[in-house]
Amino acid sequence: MRAMERRIASLGSSWSDATSTQSYSEHDVFEFLRKNIAPRCGIAGVLAHYCRPPVIGWEYEMDIKNVQCTTVVEN
Repeated sequence: MRAMERRIASLGSSWSDATSTQSYSEHDVFEFLRKNIAPRCGIAGVLAHYCRPPVIGWEYEMDIKNVQCTTVVEN
């Protein structure tokens, strides 16, 4: 948590700026997310993926985004 908060702060932002927070783990991290992450995410909430993280060798991965506009381009 401290590492993520330092990273967010280094970008001049805070948890309240997050528009998307995602968590990836095969471990039961849901109680941790409920107690520690979800309250910080506010209205954006947290999306938990019960799966291996997308980075090989990691047990847990989390990303936090602030996206103002999303454009979907279809062929």
